[in-house]
Order: sequence, then structure tokens, then C-alpha cells
Amino acid sequence: MGGFTTELTNGQGASVKLFGDTTTINNAVTVYKDGRIAGVAAGINDNDAVNVGQLKAVGATANMGWNLATNGVATEATNVKPGDFVDFSGDKNISVSHDGTKVQVKLNENIDVNSVQTNALNSKYNLSVGTMAENGIMPFFVNSTGDFYAAHNKFHVDKDGKVTATAGEIGNVVLQNGVYYGHSTLQDGSLLLTDDNGNHSYIDAKSAKLGKVTVAEDGKISGVAAGAITADSSDAVNGSQLHAVATEAGKHSKVVNGSNINVEEFDNDGQKIYKVNLNKDIMLGDLTGKYVSISGTNGTIETTGYIATKDRVYADKGAKLADIDVTGNKISNGASSIVLDGSNVKVNDKVTIDQNGKISGVAAGEISSTSTDAINGSQLHQTNENVAANRADIDKNKADIAALDNRVTKNEQDIKQNAADIAQNKADIATNKADIATNKANIAQNAADIKKVEALAKKHTTVAAGDNITVSDVGPNADGGKEYNVALNKDINLDSVTTGQTVMNNDGLKVGKDVSVNATAVTAGQTSISNDGLNVNGKTYVSDNGLNANEQKITKVAEGELSATSMDAVNGSQLYKTNQEVVNNTNRINKLGSRVNKVGAGAAALAALHPMDFDPDDKLTFSAGYGNYAGENAAAIGAYYRPDEKVMFSVAGTVGNGENMVNAGVSFALDRTNHVSNSRTALAREVIDLRGQLAVMGAKMAKMEKAFGMLDETKTKLFPDVPANHWAYEYIAKLAGNGYIEGYPDGNFGGDRLMTRYEFAAMLYRAIENGAALEEKIIKEFEPELGRIRVDRISGEDGDRDKIERVRVNDTKGERDHYGNKLAK
Repeated sequence: MGGFTTELTNGQGASVKLFGDTTTINNAVTVYKDGRIAGVAAGINDNDAVNVGQLKAVGATANMGWNLATNGVATEATNVKPGDFVDFSGDKNISVSHDGTKVQVKLNENIDVNSVQTNALNSKYNLSVGTMAENGIMPFFVNSTGDFYAAHNKFHVDKDGKVTATAGEIGNVVLQNGVYYGHSTLQDGSLLLTDDNGNHSYIDAKSAKLGKVTVAEDGKISGVAAGAITADSSDAVNGSQLHAVATEAGKHSKVVNGSNINVEEFDNDGQKIYKVNLNKDIMLGDLTGKYVSISGTNGTIETTGYIATKDRVYADKGAKLADIDVTGNKISNGASSIVLDGSNVKVNDKVTIDQNGKISGVAAGEISSTSTDAINGSQLHQTNENVAANRADIDKNKADIAALDNRVTKNEQDIKQNAADIAQNKADIATNKADIATNKANIAQNAADIKKVEALAKKHTTVAAGDNITVSDVGPNADGGKEYNVALNKDINLDSVTTGQTVMNNDGLKVGKDVSVNATAVTAGQTSISNDGLNVNGKTYVSDNGLNANEQKITKVAEGELSATSMDAVNGSQLYKTNQEVVNNTNRINKLGSRVNKVGAGAAALAALHPMDFDPDDKLTFSAGYGNYAGENAAAIGAYYRPDEKVMFSVAGTVGNGENMVNAGVSFALDRTNHVSNSRTALAREVIDLRGQLAVMGAKMAKMEKAFGMLDETKTKLFPDVPANHWAYEYIAKLAGNGYIEGYPDGNFGGDRLMTRYEFAAMLYRAIENGAALEEKIIKEFEPELGRIRVDRISGEDGDRDKIERVRVNDTKGERDHYGNKLAK
């Protein structure tokens, strides 16, 4: 039987084919002699069998990570495994914060840099830097109106803050509530790029638009044109293309939480719906190396690389924002660039977005349950190829099943006809046996009679056909009689045929006592094949619904092929290896979580370090800190050296948990022009000096108060030129008697005339200079004259004992003399 094929069908599409040492079920699943099962389709439901291709995909997904690079240096990229944490951090001059999923990076209001150097400062009303050119223009200067000029008058900032640059060597740049370069605009929180044809792209704090592709605040990318789906395509594909693939092959996917990703699971009519959200806090990289941390909770971005801000803007034959060059229609920072080429946008000279929203040049993205990478057409093409191949196989299977149905139907008809013919032949054979025995006796008896009537018999003998017998008239014989040919029919009908242990009757075919074949089933011991399928001991194992092991183990299964196209069944050892890989990855992820906790404790300890205020007598200070994070502890020690108030060097490190961290930094201040020390020590010294000055002033004040309150009313001096009964005479006489007024103008106040009001006012002015406290009445009396009095230096310096000064009463225009008389000239 080894060279024959035995096929059993039920007429409804289910079949079992036995050939050699293999068994094929439904022309799809093959069980080999060594136990290997091939042709297993990819499982969909939870209790379905899976093939090696699915297990390989699980293994590949379990081991996948993603690469993080900074500053465009791919050789320094760090592989981030599922569960890794990437953190963005600032430094002394840059702060990073986040609010939900929005990350903000900004320059601190107060920044520290090493130094600020200028070449020259000159002019009373102009501040200039550099050497004057031949045309008399300084390279950099500020005029008396507050306007700032640079690059030999090519760059100008007016007093209202408007910034302009003349066309030519440095392009056409205007800063007025932003940066405007050609068709491009950079304002606080937004960047707009436009070409000559009116095509535009923009990036702001909430969204971005590149050509027809828009990235919304919630991370949604829209406007992506359908990319090419070929083996070598690198185009991005859109949601409708992925939906077509997902409809055929994506309903059994399982999405789980990954690094920086949160997955929520919902049921929708039996289908699993997964909502994938980006975590509010994102960590890319490793805190011990290069990393970027985006905190949506605090609204911060922290990174070990560079982040450009609006304060870092330079203009020199183009525009440069931080480390980003803007030249023509190209924005670059060295390794990375964005080019506006007509209606196309090209990123990093690789990815191109045309005016229809088509994205080309996309590298192959990661395909996993946690991946957020864009995938290209070649990757989707392979999936479509697999789907197309499956469709072709399904169509072929349908055709084969239809052909098998026709063959089974015809076989059933032939079997029914054969059964009827066999039953008839059984009866004919039994009759023939009796007739043959009778005929033998009759032939012997009739031999003599035949001889007697030979002559007559030759003329009148007739032979008739019976059941299962055929009689044909050959013609006259040599004796003149008829010759007949008697033969058994080709098709005979008998009630039963027995050959050894095999019996065929109206009930079917039976071999021995265990094997039987009837119109509805083939039975061998406890195993039967019928329209219901393959049944063993009353349980159906194979039917038109497929295989059912009836809670029995499938043993001795050979290792199936592990490949993307494999449909072989896999055994427990292969699944064990995959599970071990998953366990190993889980262990590594758990260890990484422990390391992250230790790093968090170290970061908390470093954050507890703070420098002391500047002390010129103690420039080196130390600090210590302690940190705890998720049950891990760490201690930190830091040292700070401040050679002066503007510069500080720092170094710090953590110990105590095996994940030691070290940092070093320098802080410096710029643009300090008030020359005021912020040192507490300097302030203390200044307070001591002020106390001394205050003591001196207190002594002087005491003397002054004593002088104000101790005019001797009995001391007076005669002024013969003033009427004695004038109240002002009495007051001035009292001042002169107490020594506040010396002789005026010659010390004797002699003369034969009355003193003028200006002379009275001059004496009061002299009294004020000598510290006398005048009464309000006398000041109001001579207020007009006191307003015209001034002291002129005739000769001598400030410290000269013999200097000569005169009190003048002429007004500043020189129209009157010191007596108040109007001058001729």
C-alpha cells in the first residue's frame, strides 16, 4: 500500500489524504512520519495554533529597541530598549520645562558666560567698539539717540527696537517682533518658511506643517499622500493604506506598553482596539550618557546637546539661529537640514515631501507592537505580497476543493452502481454453481442419449442464456448443426462474494472483524472516517472545521521552520526558547528599571548641592547632599571655586548605590556695568564704612543742632548803615554777634548810607553757608533777593587756604550789579 494514495472526503470540503509516510488534511496541513506538522496557517484567536513565522515575529519584537543619536552623529547612537527612560535637561543658562505633552526650552533670564570683551569705548555720547575705518565709520557704535549700528552701518537697531540689515553681503534681515529673512519668518514660538511660488511650511509650539503634511499638537500627522508600495520603496504610507493591510492581517495584533508609550485596550464587537498615547514625560537615551528628556508635567526639555533659543541669533551673509544656518531656502545645523525646493520639502537630504503630500526617502521603520516609526512602501509591499500570496493559495485551494467535490460525487454514484451490480452477481453466481453441478451429471447421462439423437440434435438444438451468462450463435458446425459460445458476463450481480477474510455483500465490504466499509463510513477498529470527519473512540479529531485534539497532547512534533513565510507547526522546545528570550529581556528591563531608580536618586542628591555666596576671603566652598528615588538612596559631594563674583567653577559626584555620577561646570556673568558688588562680605565692609561716616555726620549734626539752638540773644553787632528800629537789623545783628557773619563788605559795614535789601540778603546767604538756621520769617522776607545771590571763585583752588570768593547778586544774564542796579551793558 506504500505506493498508493488513499483519500477520504465527506463531500463538504473536508478531506484526509494518506500517501506514503505522510498524512495531508484538507490539502493544507501535512503530518510527516517524524512528527513534523507543516502548512499551519497563522493563528488569529486566542486558542488557535500558531506557526513558526509568528513566533519569529514575537522574538524579533521582544528584542527590538530604537536608536537615539544627538547632533546628527549616528556612530554615537544609543540603543534604547523597551522600558528605557530618556531625559531632557538644561544647564546654568537653559531651563527645560513641560506642561502635559508640551515641552518648553528657554534661555534663563540671568545667564553666566566666561567673559565679554570690547576693544574700545570712547566719546561722551557714543559707545563704539573697534577701529575707525578710512571713511570715518566705526565698526560698532551706539549714538546719543540710542540707535545701534554694526558691520559698518550695514546692521541697525533703532531706539524703538526695530532691527534692519541692508541688502547685500548679509542679506535682507529685519527683526521687528521676530526675524524676517526673505520669505521666511521666525517669531517667538513659531517658524514660517515660504518660497517664491507661495508654498509655505511652519512650525510653532503646538503644531507643524511641511508642505501638505501637518503635525497636530496631539501628535497626529495628516495630509500624507499614498506612498509607493514596492520592494524598494522608502515612501511613507498613510492611514488608508495601512487600514487595507490591517483589515487582512492586523486584527490579531497585541499592543503593549513600551518605552515612553501608554496603551489603553478596548473591545469593539469582538475586536481589540488599542489607544496608544505618548507619555507626558519622555526619556530618550541614558542619563549616564547622551540623552533628551521631555517633561510634559513640568513643561521642560532637558538635553546634553544644544537647544537653540530666540536669544542666540547672529547675522553674517545669511542668518544663523543658535547652531542653525538659514541660507536661501535651506535651514541646517551641520548634519541636519530642511530644504524648500520649489513645491517640495527635503529633510536631511533624504526624506522628500512633494506638493501632493507624498513622502519619499523614508528609511525602514521599526515594525513592533510599541513602534511609532513611519514605515516605507517596501515594508508594506512585502506585507501586501504575503497577503496576495495567501489569496492565491486560497483561490487554488478553492479550485482544488471544487474538483475534489466533483470527483467525490462521481465516486459515490459509481459505488452505488457497483453495490447493485455486486448484489445481482452474487445471486447469479449461486445459481450458476448449482447449474454447473447439475450440468455435469446431465452431461454424463446425456452423453449416450446425444449419440442416439445426434443426427436429430444437430438440426434442432437450442441454447438459451441464463443469469450472468451470455450465449452467442457462432453458426453451423461441421456436422450441419448450430454452434453456440457460452460465456460469463463482464458485469455479474451476486448477493455475496467471499475471498479469504474479505466478504462483500449488500451491507458493504468487511475485512476480518475490525475493518469495514459501508455507504456512510470506513471503520478500522476504534477509528472511523465518515461524513462527520475522522473519529477515534467516539471523538471527532478531523472535520470540515479543522483539527480538534480533544484536549489530547500532540507529541513528537518536529521543529518547524522559523521564518517570515513559514507555516510549519512548532514544538514546545522552540516556544520555550522564545519564552526564555522574553524572560531574559524582562530581566534586563527590570535591571534597567533598578538602574534608573539609582540614577534618579543620584540626580536628587546632585540637586541638593548649592554653592555659598561669593566671599573674597574664602573662594573655595563645599557642599553635600542626599537623594532618594523609588527606594534607592545616593549621596553627593560638590566643590565650588569662585575666583571673583562673575565666574564660578564647580565639580560634583554621587556615591552609595553603584551608579556613580560626576558633573563639572562653569558659570559666568555678562554685561555687568553697574560695578556694584553682590558679595555679602563687601556689603558688610561697606556697612562698617557707612557706620563710620554716619558717626561723623552725627557729630556734625549735633554741632549743627547745637548751633541752631544756641544763638546768644545778648550778643549783637552794630550796623550803622541800617536803621536800628528795623526788625531785620535786629536779626542780622544777632547773627553777627554770634559769629555767623563776618564783616561785609569790608568788615566794618561802615558808610554814610542805608544798607540795601541785596546787602541784607547777601549777609543772610553768608549766614546760611556758615551753618546758621534762619527763621522762616526772614527767609520769606528776602526770598526774591536770595534767589539772585551766587558765590563766584575769584582765585585759588578748592584746597587753597588763600582762595578768594565773592558773593554776587547779579542775575545770570548780567543785567544788574550786586546792588540790584540795572547795568548799562
